[in-house]
Amino acid sequence: MLIVGAGVQGSAHLHAFAQGLGTREVWIRSRSAASAAQLLEQAKALGLQAHIADDLAQAVRHCPLIVTCTPAQAVVLTEAPRPDAFVCAVGAFTPQMVELAPQLCRSMQDAGQIVVDTEDAVHEAGDLLQAGIDVSALPTLAAVVQQDWPRPAGAVLFKSCGWGGWDLAATRLAWRQNQMTQAH
Repeated sequence: MLIVGAGVQGSAHLHAFAQGLGTREVWIRSRSAASAAQLLEQAKALGLQAHIADDLAQAVRHCPLIVTCTPAQAVVLTEAPRPDAFVCAVGAFTPQMVELAPQLCRSMQDAGQIVVDTEDAVHEAGDLLQAGIDVSALPTLAAVVQQDWPRPAGAVLFKSCGWGGWDLAATRLAWRQNQMTQAH
């Protein structure tokens, strides 16, 4: 897993992915060396293999899970992820904010799938809006959970603009429904 942004959101995602998905290795990228070092120590305390991502392009190529969680006003990720990657972009939550390069967003739309947290993303998803993507045409997390969406051939970008607790609740609900379906 690669985490870009080593603040509170980076820490929360580190713990969620380690506990929820059993992530065993993490790469950390931050503007602040001190913040990166703190998150690195948290990862090690969780028993994870942890590295500072000095070469961001190399980390993107290596990691199937990528989380961007910065209060960015400028692009922090330009490299295309692996075709099997899941990218969770949670830091840019206004039309003026951006974490992902416009060409990265467009290539993920063309070669994979973009899912937004809610319909409010049409007004808030700066990354996607600045890339010229018709956000209203993208599926929401609720639509994906309620329907049987096939796994796309390419990378998946989940663009969150809202409160992460709703995302977690929706994910738990989807997981429970999936477990109940498999039990029958």
